[in-house]
Amino acid sequence: MLIENGNGTFTGGPLDAIMILHDVTKGTYHAAFFEEHVMPGPVPDVKDTPFVRLMSRMHHTMGSDTLEGAQKHVDELAERISLSPKNIFKNTPKEWDGQLGIVYIEPNWRAHDSTAIGKEKR
Repeated sequence: MLIENGNGTFTGGPLDAIMILHDVTKGTYHAAFFEEHVMPGPVPDVKDTPFVRLMSRMHHTMGSDTLEGAQKHVDELAERISLSPKNIFKNTPKEWDGQLGIVYIEPNWRAHDSTAIGKEKR
């Protein structure tokens, strides 16, 4: 859920995320915003959701030759999109083949007993 604030900034949902994609075909790194797309069926509380389906909504098209460059782009995205710091992943790039329409199913990093991508150093 991405809500426009009317001033060029946005507020993201509780399981939306910003992360880094590593384009394995070009060797570049891209900051990306992923929006939660709820699995079909009843919608449980955030803490009770075992898996999160994330769909790409925007990414830094040109990317960066280095992880550090992409981390700066993550910071720039995070200035425009208000998210919990727990939903910003700067140190664990996801491998990507460079194609559009990215969907990831991830363990819920906000759940109490999760061992998901959110257990990284920020």
